[in-house]
Amino acid sequence: MKNKFLQLLIFLVLSLSLMLYSQNKTENTKGSDRESSVVFNKSEYNKIIPVERGESHPVTNISPLAEPNSVQAWVNITTENFEGTIPGAGWNIYAQAGYTDAYWGKLLLGDNIHYAGWCAASGTQASIWGAGYLDLMRTWMIYGPFDLTDATDASLEFLYFNDCEPDFDSLWWCASLNGSNYYGYFLSDTSTNYQLQTKVFDLKAVPTLGNLTGKNGIYIAFLFQSDSSISDYNGAIIDEIVLKKFTSSSYPATISISKLFGFTNITQSSSYRMIGLPGDNSIPITALNINGTQKVDWNTFYDNGATTDYLVEYNGTNISTFTFKPGNGFWLLSKNTINVNAAVNTVTLAGDNTYSIPLHTGWNIISNPFERSTNWSAVQTANGLAGNTVIYDWGGTWTNPTSFIPYKAYYFNNINSLATLKIPYDPAGTLGKTSGESNFQIAGENDLKLSLLSNGEEKSKVFIGFNSESTNDFDNADYFAPPGDFEEARIVIRNSNLSSNYKFLMKESRREIGDGQIYNLEVKNLTGKELKLSVEGLAKYQGYQIYLVDERLNNDIKLSGDIKIKIAANVKNNNYQLLIGTQQFIDVNKGNLVPTEFALYQNYPNPFNPTTKIRYAIPLLRGDESLSASGGGVFVTLKLYDLLGSEVMTLMNEEKSPGNYEIEINVSELASGVYIYKMQGGSITESKKMILLR
Repeated sequence: MKNKFLQLLIFLVLSLSLMLYSQNKTENTKGSDRESSVVFNKSEYNKIIPVERGESHPVTNISPLAEPNSVQAWVNITTENFEGTIPGAGWNIYAQAGYTDAYWGKLLLGDNIHYAGWCAASGTQASIWGAGYLDLMRTWMIYGPFDLTDATDASLEFLYFNDCEPDFDSLWWCASLNGSNYYGYFLSDTSTNYQLQTKVFDLKAVPTLGNLTGKNGIYIAFLFQSDSSISDYNGAIIDEIVLKKFTSSSYPATISISKLFGFTNITQSSSYRMIGLPGDNSIPITALNINGTQKVDWNTFYDNGATTDYLVEYNGTNISTFTFKPGNGFWLLSKNTINVNAAVNTVTLAGDNTYSIPLHTGWNIISNPFERSTNWSAVQTANGLAGNTVIYDWGGTWTNPTSFIPYKAYYFNNINSLATLKIPYDPAGTLGKTSGESNFQIAGENDLKLSLLSNGEEKSKVFIGFNSESTNDFDNADYFAPPGDFEEARIVIRNSNLSSNYKFLMKESRREIGDGQIYNLEVKNLTGKELKLSVEGLAKYQGYQIYLVDERLNNDIKLSGDIKIKIAANVKNNNYQLLIGTQQFIDVNKGNLVPTEFALYQNYPNPFNPTTKIRYAIPLLRGDESLSASGGGVFVTLKLYDLLGSEVMTLMNEEKSPGNYEIEINVSELASGVYIYKMQGGSITESKKMILLR
């Protein structure tokens, strides 16, 4: 009896001890962050491309992280909101070999809100939400190295939601000085009410490492790991990552403007440049040491934002319009290099360390009022602008830079009718940077791209895409095309159904193809050279028919493969329709474009010197007509004769398929006079007169 009682007592004591230990462990871990250290051995990990999946779930309302009041000195090292492709620049994702395939993926909760979701699966069969993460996961998301040598404060901020098995599985956020030994915190628990919460990782007080400010070669990392027990939890979500530092930098009272503006061939409109000057200046454009005579050696224009007649030319009396002020800019072209040297006061910063430049409606030529560059994304944030509200930089072709740099001016479309535009001052911005900027990626992965090429060099481009959230009007997936007055080669999408006064797009996205869609394209070519129209991305739409209809020649071209379409020289405006859809849709909308009879048209211009164009039509052959050739084509000759009937030259001698055509001829070696041009196809002959007038 004694032995049994003793055994029972020992059992009760052990049971109570185990229960108290378990309770204490749970109380110590649940809802709190614990310090951690973990080793990352790159040789044990495989660098992977994350699987991206979007699931339909209720929208979680997220408030953006508040920036400190002194934005003058806080600088974002990197931000990651997971709206684009992941991992973003500077990030790497690794999965430990021998463990479950696991990925940081993108989770869509609706209204274009993306999170980094934890996704565990094999290969590409990924489930980010609702199916539960898997056992034995060891996967990292690492950023670095980065520099804090000039920082007096630094932090990693992010929104998180954690739903993992308490005590066993965990979400980690850590820092490292060597990319291998990481120190920080981890959480093994569930968040309350499935709401994203804010975490701030103070990089001045990292466990073991201490204060990281003043150091270089730093890494930060997120880690999710699970053990071998079965779990029905969802994993972790991270969003709105902001890695930033505080630098002690004073705002200067004055700055020195020092800049050389050079231009290329003054005879080409594409050599115009948009320029602006930083500082609180009031410098007339005529004070820029411009040498020579206006309209002969130099010229300048201002854009007033109107729908028509928007380009205002300097006329000698409107100097107040053509005076540099903070944030404005002008189109300028000069035969001679322009040298600007001046000392000016800086603009006065508002309490939030921004300066507001004035705007008018429509297109504005704007410039950076500071001596340092500013990230355009910071301008978007400060003004609540959509991601597609970008700036356009002209350097012979249009680009969409991410950096708003001094001395350049840019086109900005004021679609929100703002009276002013806030420009944040960035003390870490580059002084007077003029090259090497990166650009916003407006092209989607599955977009069709149409480009005008001159000797292989891209001169202009447009994009056509499809987005389930797009509307029939201008929306966040569309991009306007800037005015093209100084482009010698231009392709643009014209959508007359837009509710805005401006109808021209560089990118147009629609909800779906459906049976088919029609896009109206406008093309101009003032280069004096033949251009090529290149179409990329056709392989992504093999289930549809895609045609290009030339409205001027009334021809259609089926688009496939690596096709390049000739654009004749000196065609001021040529309209096309791009048709994409089912075969039935194509047949209905392209209509009967094949000529029904042989035709030779009057040349234009006429009289001419020394080039002119001749249009002609080759019909589709029927029955016993004498017009015939092998393979459905027609052998056609075009010859030039003088008034005595003597042959002067052969202009064309080749086989042509049924369709409408145009040929440009150059007769610079002939004398002035009246000539006869005669075309023969089979037994049919037609002729007309032309006048060469020198």
